[in-house]
Amino acid sequence: MATIEKIERELQEAKRELAKAENELKVQLRDLGVGGHRVERKRRKVELKQILQDLKFGEINQVVQKAATNLFVERVAALEAAYEILSINRYGRESKQSQDTCFGLCFGGCGIGKTELVTQFCMKMIAENEATLVLDLDNERHVFNRNACREDQWLGLSLAAAYCGGKSTKLSAFINMLRDTYGEESLECFNEATEVLESVVNHYRKWKNVEGTIRLVVWKDDYQIEMEKFSDPQINIIQNIGSYNNSRAFEQNVVLVPILSGTYGGDVNRTILGSRYSARILSTPPLSFDASVQILGISKDVLAQSSFKLNILISDIGGVARLLMDLRRMGDFSTPLEERDVDKLGSLMVNRVSECYSMVAPKGQQGITTLPKSALSELLRCIITGTSVSEGTQLPETKITFLDLNRYGIFHYNLLPNGRFLITMPYILLWKFNNEVSILPPDLLTFPCRQWTWQDFERLEAYLETLRAGRGTTIKEQFPYAYANADVLECPIEPWQQMSVERETVQCVPRTEKVIWSDAHLLRMHRDNVPILSPVIFLCHTGNPVIDSHSCRKSESGYVALLKQTKHSAPDSRGKVHASELIRWYSNAVEKFSDTSIFKAMVFIFFTNRVLSEVDRKKALAQCPNLIIICRDNLEKYISGTFLFRGLVDEEYRNV
Repeated sequence: MATIEKIERELQEAKRELAKAENELKVQLRDLGVGGHRVERKRRKVELKQILQDLKFGEINQVVQKAATNLFVERVAALEAAYEILSINRYGRESKQSQDTCFGLCFGGCGIGKTELVTQFCMKMIAENEATLVLDLDNERHVFNRNACREDQWLGLSLAAAYCGGKSTKLSAFINMLRDTYGEESLECFNEATEVLESVVNHYRKWKNVEGTIRLVVWKDDYQIEMEKFSDPQINIIQNIGSYNNSRAFEQNVVLVPILSGTYGGDVNRTILGSRYSARILSTPPLSFDASVQILGISKDVLAQSSFKLNILISDIGGVARLLMDLRRMGDFSTPLEERDVDKLGSLMVNRVSECYSMVAPKGQQGITTLPKSALSELLRCIITGTSVSEGTQLPETKITFLDLNRYGIFHYNLLPNGRFLITMPYILLWKFNNEVSILPPDLLTFPCRQWTWQDFERLEAYLETLRAGRGTTIKEQFPYAYANADVLECPIEPWQQMSVERETVQCVPRTEKVIWSDAHLLRMHRDNVPILSPVIFLCHTGNPVIDSHSCRKSESGYVALLKQTKHSAPDSRGKVHASELIRWYSNAVEKFSDTSIFKAMVFIFFTNRVLSEVDRKKALAQCPNLIIICRDNLEKYISGTFLFRGLVDEEYRNV
């Protein structure tokens, strides 16, 4: 009985403590100026509790533990390279003279993972140095950021409030803390970035009792929106933050790391090149240094002549690829586009097309000239129709070379030393674990992944295989990161320097009978006089029961067949693949091809986005000696390995 009474007393005491905490919460919410009607919503309650915990000295938030999703989590080498440069470079710390402002730029098409990459980068800095403060200028929209790392190191500030006075803009928790410290009139000092950052650093140093160097990351996401708000986009962040770096950062013992991210467009180009700065670029995968510079239309000579340092650029131009694919369906482009047509093209991209492409000025002239609209229309016509530049255009002494535009889905504008340029469309793929694909071959580019059929995935994998065909000397190099027995992975093969994808016009794998490809069938034609033993990946005719595509490689003593089956689940599926399914498919495939005599060996590849446990994998490989497995847990590594075999990744990232 005494025990029950004790429990009841403790329960009553807990209820009183809870009521007391609720009253304190209401008081603090009122002090923050938050209306009571907002507190009624459950989501808002959690957010306000979050703010209160932000305000507590030295306390790490424990409200929500959900980690941020990050599709770049495996690209450790790229993050470390960027981190090394951005964090160690002291920006002229050895002297008190004017310091160069070093920006990190992360520009790319919609949905490619820019925010996730910058988040991961900031979290890495926080993990390695406690005296790191991330000033996230979009903190209220990046809810997951606050939940994924130490709350006392990730704070928010409204950019509009900082630059415009912001009395009509809802302020974040950090501004409320500044109000408490410096008084209600402190907002007046936010009109200049120098004053804002000085206040932030002073308050943080006092709040956290930090005496040494502070690394201050100032991150503005969706920068293109801010560029639209202000009349002079060239001075918003570059000059204002640069002013702080030149005047106060050294005095406050601060290493400043500004990061801008958003969708790529001409305004970004103008912001960099139109100011008194230019850039030194380090690109992260998937684009190489050269590709990044050339896409921006900036020559290396111009970059080398400037003091402004652009330390990291993640840039793909998925919007350009989408534009070009839409253009192919818009009509007849056999004649140059009129100016009004070029203007209309802007609606197909995030920013205006006419500002997105630049070319090196003719020999003897300095700097960079923007491609005029008439020349742009001719350039677009050449790209769309795959023809050469017409005489009499404004592209003098220009030669355009096309490299299989129908296969690849992203546009490269490559400047050559003699002033010519090269148009290519290398295959860039960003695959998220939920099956979202950002950039694909042209005819797959504009279709959401949720609407794909298995044939679409089959073709996607075929294109991936062609990208490695020129470098693979073993099965392991042809299918990097794949699961297979050691003797299969080390099987030597000869690379195909040029490999294409063809769809079978006849069904070469019978539904019920065995496949009989013998010596008499060496020249069996699939399409356009293409024999079976050719540098071609054949997409099987609809209805093939065992394999979806087949190809082959030469070896010292004959040909090795690569027979592939695709088993993808729906994007929202949590399905698994079991050893029994793999063993059953392998047995059926081996039996199906048991009478085929034209190959020295046959390798059976099972490609799936489903999960395969280690136990099932080992069991399947033990019973299926020539099986190769590519499943969910090695899928992203397998795809990322594509870039290494096409020279699209900088040399420093070749150990990824």
